[in-house]
Amino acid sequence: METTSHPAPQDLVFLSMVLDSVPDAVFVLNQAGRIIYLNQAACSGSGLARGDLLGKRIDAVEAPEYKQLAGDWMPELLRVGKSRVDTMRLTRGGISVELEVSAHVAEFEGEKIVVGTLRDITERQRAETRLRESEERYRSLVENIDLGITLIDRDHRIVMTNSAHGRLFRKPASEFSGRACFREFEKRDQVCAHCPGTKAMDSGQPAVARTEGVRDDGARFTAEIRAFPIRTADDVISGFIEVVEDVSERKRADEAIAEYAKKLESSNRMKDLFTDIMHHDILNPLQAAVCANDLLRENFERPEAGELAQMIDNNLTKAIDLIETTSRLARLDGLEHLDQEPLDLQVVIAGVICDLAPLVQRAGMVVENNLRHRMPVRANTIIADVFANLLANAIKHASAGKRVVVGGEDGGAVWRIEFKDFGRGIEDADKLRVFQRFHRSEYAAPNGNGLGLAIASRILELHQGGIGIKDNPEGGTIFVIEVPKQVR
Repeated sequence: METTSHPAPQDLVFLSMVLDSVPDAVFVLNQAGRIIYLNQAACSGSGLARGDLLGKRIDAVEAPEYKQLAGDWMPELLRVGKSRVDTMRLTRGGISVELEVSAHVAEFEGEKIVVGTLRDITERQRAETRLRESEERYRSLVENIDLGITLIDRDHRIVMTNSAHGRLFRKPASEFSGRACFREFEKRDQVCAHCPGTKAMDSGQPAVARTEGVRDDGARFTAEIRAFPIRTADDVISGFIEVVEDVSERKRADEAIAEYAKKLESSNRMKDLFTDIMHHDILNPLQAAVCANDLLRENFERPEAGELAQMIDNNLTKAIDLIETTSRLARLDGLEHLDQEPLDLQVVIAGVICDLAPLVQRAGMVVENNLRHRMPVRANTIIADVFANLLANAIKHASAGKRVVVGGEDGGAVWRIEFKDFGRGIEDADKLRVFQRFHRSEYAAPNGNGLGLAIASRILELHQGGIGIKDNPEGGTIFVIEVPKQVR
């Protein structure tokens, strides 16, 4: 014979005491909807004593929560026979509250019963609402800033990023999550050496870096990145926040300003240059010419009149040459590029040697031109001035060596040309300074103006070429010129 065991009275007392200590309302209903058990919390919500509630139908209890349960909720639960969780909103004493009701159908002694709980979730809902509103405000703030903002963990994995960051890289922000920042942002295989996030985590202080962002299509932009360390409640650094700004336009503006400042500085130097020339280099020969002219008037019929006339001619010629040379240098300083045309450097140099042949002969010198092959380039015809200046300098300063040797070779992307003289040479201390304006070594000719090599250097600079000096092992100087075959 089958028997049904029942709990001991002391067990029921213990169970009732436990349930009464629970803050949630616990109730049990029979199939007819009558209350067969409720704990103390369930009584408190109704305002009635437990004895007044036991045995009552739930729809007879005046508490608003039970009124709602007695409606469609209870019949539906019994019909379906499954657990059910809902939220109900009601008013108690003029105060709006929210309850979470959870119930399921069970069997006891052959009858269906409903076991349920009511939990006041008003404060939890308010906290969740405040949290949701806070998150929405934060999200609104982050999403409306036109800067890329990314949360990155210690392993350089992207946790989240805002829409502006997605726009910087021209892809949805959601595609970054979980990926390595160095691969996504700069297409690298390992953490960037300049990573400001690493520096921020190591130092605990914000860090800044400027680098290039690389998009999936290979397009690049200049990015300024500010990284801020993130700390946990235990003051442990768990990652960092990166704020990224596209500063490509700012970089271009900075470069334009720097270029303008450079031009302005050059313009000021040219102003000072002309002032110096007017007060010194031009004024001196003109004063000498005036003095010579006064003497000539006083001694017109004397033998020294011819020497005075030659002195006037020399000084006026020097002043004119200085003005023309300075003007040429000023024009070159103001240029950023030169018009180009196909030229053959062998032909250009041969023409220069021919033009200066009378001066070479007068100095008792010879020029050995060893250029035998074509040297095609795209250049401006002003490049002839470079070679004319070098040959004229050799005539002025190295005539004692009696000869100048011109040679050249194919340097790959450039033609390399050498002008070799056999004069006194140039001291090491002067080898770089000779290309500066107005620099003249102690061996310079007295009628030189110190601008010729500065002009030659500037012409080659405009051709993206260069000029240098080395010693001639046989005594003298070798000027080495490099001219690109194709100026970019």
